[in-house]
Amino acid sequence: MHYTIDQASDIGGVIRAARKAQQLRQDDAAGSMGVSESFLGKAEAGAESVQWGKLFLILQGLGVRVSVDIPDADEGLLKAQSIKAQHRAAVRAFRAAEQTAEKWKLRGELLSATPTGTLSTLRPERAKAIAELFRKAKRVLDTASPDARASDTLTRARNVLAHAEDASEQKTGKGNARK
Repeated sequence: MHYTIDQASDIGGVIRAARKAQQLRQDDAAGSMGVSESFLGKAEAGAESVQWGKLFLILQGLGVRVSVDIPDADEGLLKAQSIKAQHRAAVRAFRAAEQTAEKWKLRGELLSATPTGTLSTLRPERAKAIAELFRKAKRVLDTASPDARASDTLTRARNVLAHAEDASEQKTGKGNARK
């Protein structure tokens, strides 16, 4: 079914209707989607200031697909801008992961860790922070356009992954074969 959304309260109604159609209680739905019951209630009420990421968690959790109709936009322009937006989001996420790593003072541990290697020997929260940094660094590089300018963020992401590869090669003995 297609439904036109013109304001926040419209999307709130869609969320509530989708939840009710699935016969889910608000607390059960919120828990299964990884948001608080309070946030789900605000989204259903059509609050004007909700976090986009959490809103899309709710929509995806309820199986609601969102499509847009953009007048006078050609497909090439839309695709190019979408790719740029994905890259900007990846950069923001990587920077946040870097700040978490810095908060935990993980620089030394990062140099000796690999995505699958020594992470298992670290405290769980530190291992999770390092794994997240590796994953987000890869996402930054995956979303970078081939003609992307050499930025500090891209350089840092490359360095994070290079450290992981170097540490992995040293653990498996492949690093010695090169020398």
